[in-house]
Amino acid sequence: MRGSKKLIMIVLNLQITLDTEMILIGGGVSQNEMFMKDLQEEYARAGEELSIYRRFGAQLLSCKYLEDANLLGAVYNYPESVL
Repeated sequence: MRGSKKLIMIVLNLQITLDTEMILIGGGVSQNEMFMKDLQEEYARAGEELSIYRRFGAQLLSCKYLEDANLLGAVYNYPESVL
């Protein structure tokens, strides 16, 4: 998973900066169970290598609504005055 290395570093930087308990991955890629499993394993491995995982480790999960998460968020935040 070569391309995921950059994503893992972004996730780790967000985790350290925001100190979250959970990081959600959305979009079409979140539907790929193998990708998510590999991403979670790589996230855990990278965190342990950097010896920050135990302190900052967050759960890395798929969004509930997967690839529709962004659309649902846009509809939810769409002002009623426009309708």
